Amino acid sequence: MKRLLVPLVLLLCFQACEPARELSNCNLDGVVDPGEECDDGNADATDDCTNTCHTARCGDGVLRIDRLPGEPGFEACEIGEELDGVRCSSCSFGRCGDGVVTEGEACDDGNEISEDSCISCRRAACGDQVVRQDVPEGEPGFERCDDGNDDEEDGCTSRCEPPRCGDGLLRADRDPGERGYEACDDGNDDNTDNCLDDCRAAACGDGFHRLDLDPEDEGYESCDDGNLDNLDACTEGCHSARCGDGFLRQDLEPGSEGYEACDDGNTDDDDGCSADCSELRANCGDGILEVPAEACDDGNRFGGDDCSADCRQDLTEVALEGGCFDQGSPTGSGNDTPAHRVCLSTYFLSRKEVTRRRYRQYLAAAEGLAAPEGWSESPDHREDQPIVRVTYDEAQAYCRYFGKRLPTESEWEFAARGGTLGLSYPWGDQPVPDCERVAKTSRSGEANPEACVPRQDNIYQWFEPCTRPDGNSIHQPGLCDLIGNVREWVADLYSSSTYSARGAETQNPVYEASGSNRVIRGKIGTAWKRDNGNPATPRNDVGFRCARGGDPTPEE
Repeated sequence: MKRLLVPLVLLLCFQACEPARELSNCNLDGVVDPGEECDDGNADATDDCTNTCHTARCGDGVLRIDRLPGEPGFEACEIGEELDGVRCSSCSFGRCGDGVVTEGEACDDGNEISEDSCISCRRAACGDQVVRQDVPEGEPGFERCDDGNDDEEDGCTSRCEPPRCGDGLLRADRDPGERGYEACDDGNDDNTDNCLDDCRAAACGDGFHRLDLDPEDEGYESCDDGNLDNLDACTEGCHSARCGDGFLRQDLEPGSEGYEACDDGNTDDDDGCSADCSELRANCGDGILEVPAEACDDGNRFGGDDCSADCRQDLTEVALEGGCFDQGSPTGSGNDTPAHRVCLSTYFLSRKEVTRRRYRQYLAAAEGLAAPEGWSESPDHREDQPIVRVTYDEAQAYCRYFGKRLPTESEWEFAARGGTLGLSYPWGDQPVPDCERVAKTSRSGEANPEACVPRQDNIYQWFEPCTRPDGNSIHQPGLCDLIGNVREWVADLYSSSTYSARGAETQNPVYEASGSNRVIRGKIGTAWKRDNGNPATPRNDVGFRCARGGDPTPEE
């Protein structure tokens, strides 16, 4: 029985396991007989009909050679064959872009598009230096940029996103002043730490109160009101105003908590200001200036003049709202050209030139200061005329004593030209200076026909300030004698090429780059006229006025 089973099994195996394409009737007679797929009448196995009467197909073990590349049925190789390490697949050696993933390829999408998910048969990835275009924003794999590196400090992060303020990555490819520059980036929008939400480093005066430091730490702020005013609740050093800090608060009404009637920089109770700053013990109205208990003392206790009735407010200044104007002469080729754009922050400027009376009070209050050359010890009829024969340093020292400074050349001209109106004179573009608008004195005796008042006894005859109201500024009423009367020191060093060196627009400039002379302004003529002089040489026709506020920025 066992002998019969073995042949039977073998027979069944041959029938079931023989290749499906084995044909027994292939006679190669050129006629397709039953059981033949084809019959081309020849024994060539490499054409479209093999010598076993099978239709040629990829994978039959026979390489067709009757087709050219590109023709249907062309075979470049047989499956399994290798060439230069590349294995044959689908009867062709695989190539990137054929749509078939072969050995060594991570993908093959059958195209040469570089901005999709498969690039040169590599999977697209952030950092491959190709920006994907096939992924919608918000979907995984979306890229806004791809610079081919993982540098976090350039124009594209390792996440293939452009850098932005607040992403926590500090850009290092921009210089200060360039668009996109970051001084810091702490990855948050908290303005109470060392980095603001616009990626500027926190600084006193930026208007944001830092809370990340202890009082003993450098940079600590107990307040920050965004200004440099020392007369309100927060001083320019970002310290909360307090009695005894030497700054007289002027933002509170009597009876309010924190109100100061005086502040002499100490908490002594036996001087001109009480220990709690509530009582002014100086004798207001006696004409003697007692600083810091008094801001002024004009010898009376009446309001409505240059000094408030309580001697706490010097009323000789006006506020000039900031703006832009064209500084310099619109024509010509002198030292006042070319005209150029200058923009200024809001500042305060004295309405009139400092008088001899005011300067005498200052000398008495400051103590130990030498009087100007030619100074008379006793008051005379000229006390209300402008002070002259002061050097540049003496003028600057006076202003600083009262918490002010000399105006910059740009600030002076801005005021004299009607601010943003850009006028030729404080009163308009016409008429030219005359004795109705300008206090002109003689510098050469009675023979000078242009003088409104001749020189007498070889003494210059200056006018009391503000005696020519028709010449006052139409931009800021009460601002007088910017043209005429004495000329005035301003803060800048003098250079004939200052204007030509400036760019298209300059912010709050004060020229300090080079030179020895200082600029003098107020010469009779147009408001852009410039003059200069040795700062150490007192002059009979040069005085000054003070300014405060603004944001003067030295030019290099």
